[in-house]
Amino acid sequence: MFGLGRRILGEVYFDAGEILPVLIPPYTMFLSRKTFMTQQTTRRRPTRAYKSALASANMRIEPLEPRTFFSTTPAATPASLVAQANNAFAFDLFHQLGNTGNLFFSPYSIATALEMTLQGANGTTASEIIQALHLPSNEIAQAGIQALHQLFQAGPDAGYTLSTANRLWVQNNLPMLDSYLSRVQDIFGAGPQSVDFGDPQAAAATINAWVSDQTHGKIPNLISKNDIDSLTCLILTNAIYFKGDWASVFNATYTHDAFFQQSPTDTTKVRMMWQENYYDYYAQSGPNGFQALDIPYQGNNLDMLVILPTSTTLDAFQSALTPDLFSTITSNLHSADVSVSLPQFKLEGSFLLNTPLQNLGIHAAFNAADFSGMFPLNPDETYFIQKVIHKTFIQVTEKGTEAAAATAVIVGTTGCVTLNPPIPISFYADHPFLFAIRDHATNTILFLGRVTDPGYTPPTDTTTPPGSTGLLPGQPVPIGTTLPITTPNPTFPVKPTYITILPINAIPIIATTLRLAPKVTPRRALHVLGTSSRKAVARNLLASSLQH
Repeated sequence: MFGLGRRILGEVYFDAGEILPVLIPPYTMFLSRKTFMTQQTTRRRPTRAYKSALASANMRIEPLEPRTFFSTTPAATPASLVAQANNAFAFDLFHQLGNTGNLFFSPYSIATALEMTLQGANGTTASEIIQALHLPSNEIAQAGIQALHQLFQAGPDAGYTLSTANRLWVQNNLPMLDSYLSRVQDIFGAGPQSVDFGDPQAAAATINAWVSDQTHGKIPNLISKNDIDSLTCLILTNAIYFKGDWASVFNATYTHDAFFQQSPTDTTKVRMMWQENYYDYYAQSGPNGFQALDIPYQGNNLDMLVILPTSTTLDAFQSALTPDLFSTITSNLHSADVSVSLPQFKLEGSFLLNTPLQNLGIHAAFNAADFSGMFPLNPDETYFIQKVIHKTFIQVTEKGTEAAAATAVIVGTTGCVTLNPPIPISFYADHPFLFAIRDHATNTILFLGRVTDPGYTPPTDTTTPPGSTGLLPGQPVPIGTTLPITTPNPTFPVKPTYITILPINAIPIIATTLRLAPKVTPRRALHVLGTSSRKAVARNLLASSLQH
């Protein structure tokens, strides 16, 4: 037993009947007598030699449902309560920002900017912001906000870049309460910086330079000089930036042109990425059925959750999207072998959020606001929010994701598939989908978006690698497509030839040739098989009889 442990698993020690978790990549092993209950922690399957070695020692592998072993309901913490509040706000705002076209925003950035404003609000102004943001009591909210702000500062060993920064831009000589400045510094790390809003162009340039620096140049112009007027006295800003590589990158060789179904009648060309791997996955059937795929980034702290409705339109599904449904999806994810086709996309967004926020119940802050916790009392002065501006950027490629967002709250005053099992699940995102970049531990949604038109960037290198058909294992091929077929094995000398994809009545011929007649179901497209098995040889033999 221990010899096997040293050779394969590392040092393993446990008492009779004791269950001991041991982390040995690529599996977390739960040892109980002669049973290895395995929870996969990377995307690799156990090798045949690995299984044989365990079998020879009278041991076995039993897969565990992810995140359920020794599962208990954790006690709510301030951070988890604020994370839930942020997600509820995220979907409220999602439904306010329109239900058509591309959409990408950072609910975390917007909520943070409003939470900084909340620290100086009282009365109805404060209660409306609290209700719109779904925040718990003030003390819990402050502790949770502070915890999340510290959490979302990725260290050098995280495997990705994640940073969020806050700043107060204060009119020269404007008196502000020290208690407020102290709170926003302690909770948000937001220090004040004096500017002269009397020179709108210079003030906007100063603020934009800071935002651009915090977002690595992705948000270069958050505000313009026209957003500043003679009433502007304070601007509160948040910036968030993320850059991460996929835990398993997409091979650029497999990226290909494909069609994306924007609507039942419209299609557009996209660059479609592909890979087959083990991912956390969940699906529901029914009228509002969907597939959900969780694609992790390096470090495994952040991931992109892609939700692909069964229907080619998003209308019915996104109208039913709620925080509860999002929690149901994330809590039911389980590891599965998935063939993923996901388009490259690049989105930018620009929003004036005054009306959406007022629709969520924030009214007083835009009129005669009570910011008595921010400014000294002066009966001759009235403060109010002039504008809430939000801008975003995201680009998704084979390597990973780069995303950024910034928010400004401007305050004014009146004073200053294969043919044989096992079959990988097909996740083919060729029609509109939703996505969220979230923190895995707290489930906090950092960015939320909708893709209805991924756009198209022509490939820089259009050459096909030697021996490649330019198609992917599991990629559906339309009827009438002509494919080059190469010999997979030199022991079967089939000369290079071509095969034309046949309609449904040709399926019995293909099935007979591949000796798979009992397992074949009629399909209107032939799926390209891998080239390393005897079935690929049979495919080439079939191709010989179908040469042009």
